[in-house]
Amino acid sequence: MRTHTPWPRRLAALALALTFAPAEARALSLLYVAGSATLGDGDERVVFELERMGFTVDVFDDNVVQTADATGRDLVVVSSTVSSSAVAGKFTSVATPVLVRESSIYDDMGLTGPSNGIGFGALVDQSGVDAVGVHPLAAGLAGPVVISNQNEVVHWGVPGGDAAVGATVDGDPTRAASFGYEAGATMVIGSAPARRVGFFLSDQTAQRWTTDAQDLLRAAVRWATSAPAEDLVRVQPLGDSITSGWDTFWSYRRDLVDLLDADHCRVDFTGTRHGPKSGSPGDFATDRDHEGHSGFRTDEIEAGLAGWLVGNVPEIVLIHLGTNDVLEGTSLTDAKENLRAIIDGLRDVKPDVAILLAQIIPNRAPYEDAVLALNAHIADLAAEEDTIASPVVLVDQYTGYDSATQNFDKVHPNELGEQQIAQRWFAALRPLIDDHCGVPPQVPGLGVPGAVLLALGLAFSGFRRTRRGR
Repeated sequence: MRTHTPWPRRLAALALALTFAPAEARALSLLYVAGSATLGDGDERVVFELERMGFTVDVFDDNVVQTADATGRDLVVVSSTVSSSAVAGKFTSVATPVLVRESSIYDDMGLTGPSNGIGFGALVDQSGVDAVGVHPLAAGLAGPVVISNQNEVVHWGVPGGDAAVGATVDGDPTRAASFGYEAGATMVIGSAPARRVGFFLSDQTAQRWTTDAQDLLRAAVRWATSAPAEDLVRVQPLGDSITSGWDTFWSYRRDLVDLLDADHCRVDFTGTRHGPKSGSPGDFATDRDHEGHSGFRTDEIEAGLAGWLVGNVPEIVLIHLGTNDVLEGTSLTDAKENLRAIIDGLRDVKPDVAILLAQIIPNRAPYEDAVLALNAHIADLAAEEDTIASPVVLVDQYTGYDSATQNFDKVHPNELGEQQIAQRWFAALRPLIDDHCGVPPQVPGLGVPGAVLLALGLAFSGFRRTRRGR
């Protein structure tokens, strides 16, 4: 996990973790096998998610990895980017849980029969799966689940009768998209030395996956490793380029993740967008999902919102929006009504959604009066739309913000601006998520030394990934 957490904050997190770490806790080790040790976009997003779950991830090239590399691991994940001939049966007999995303080695692992197209396969032009039953692999979902905002490849298998099934191919209940075997269970070929999971996620899907698809992966990982259930609250950062960030600066989301992590808040950012890939200073935290659209006005966000929410329904939304309306001379009363329509659209899919509505930061001096007028409209809107069931909390991002020193181009925040925006979001968000903050759930492990390792991992998570490859 790559973070830029300052040393004082890291030390504070370390002290807190060491104070409360359970005696049985330890760091979790994961072997990730991919087609290359230099990860592509899909593998990178999956590894981000795994690191976010608390794993120390070692990435191995499929041609380099050996069976012995699974020893002492909590989980082996085999990516869909591997060559089936390179991996084949390397992990068939290991006494370590294995999650396989490449259907062409399902048969090598004994998960399914050997015939491509009968025992296993991959379907193109798929955007969803069907969640079935009440097994943990279903992640509490039921019925059709959108897994991507585009049609993608979905891996499937026909497992044996001892397998548990969490999801099937859309419209074909005979083909399992997510399935698993308990340790000792009879597979199609042999018995499972430890828990085994077949999972549908192709590399293409992972590049554009929904929050629901991420939930299915996390459920599969938790079940495979017997990890405790998560307690995540979905938060969606919604807005324009101030939310999305640039290659120059990461956006406030990096600093907000740091603040949430320091308080052990179990939050999952949602959205159809991911990134940015680069920025300065320092490195980004792992949770890069968002719904920030550079250059968009309020009407453009309102027009796209319904499609973006499919599979990505948030419980809390952070809205900083209206800067482009000001810069482009949009009617400010129209902007207010567009924001009202956005709130209505969010409530259409989540009636009890909580909304943090920002008064926008200042920008260039000629637009100062328009910013002040829009922010007055936003304050009125927050008061008008606030309800007990779906609260609208006004967040003042304007007062005390200096566009001359906190924006790098008089419009977009620099490092100082990002930090202040994040602090104000955090102050408004933290009371709403109190039940989701605190010491992480206990992880079975190796005693007090393991607790120290886990605490170190929480505090110094920038050193948690290694790569082995050509």
